Amino acid sequence: LWTERGASRHCKILDTDKAWEQFDYLEENYFNKKTISIEDLSPELQAIFSHDRKLQIIENDVELIKNNMAIDYKQQEKLATLAKSIVRNVLGGKGSIVYMELNRKTSVALWNDYKDYFLINSYKLTPSVKFKEAISFISNWTPDEKLKEEIEETRKHFYPLQCKLAERGFQGF
Repeated sequence: LWTERGASRHCKILDTDKAWEQFDYLEENYFNKKTISIEDLSPELQAIFSHDRKLQIIENDVELIKNNMAIDYKQQEKLATLAKSIVRNVLGGKGSIVYMELNRKTSVALWNDYKDYFLINSYKLTPSVKFKEAISFISNWTPDEKLKEEIEETRKHFYPLQCKLAERGFQGF
């Protein structure tokens, strides 16, 4: 094949002024990429490039939507049910006096920690791509030290009452 580069090399062999001019040109432009205007392409290639640009925009939009789409109702229910279960376990069960006293406060603490972690203002706005992370967060949640102390103090305070009620056959606790 006879290319511009091949012609430049051939000129160099001739050792003429024109050959050295061509060689200088080659040195100056060797690493410069040639830019081709879209208008220089055939209509078919122009259409392909145009469609490719549009496809890239659409793919970016779809990715943005996927990353920002909130969890669905079923996933919201799963998170809420799991959170209730965790709070019950932390407080010693649904029938405990501690649960009756601190259920609301503990639930609020869990959801506040959750919203702070995911930077959202409602668990219902959890990004669907972070659903597994949300399950893990709730499953591994523990109250902060201040709330832990309050739970323990409430447990100690009401333990004698709970024992007396249990002795008398009261099953609510």
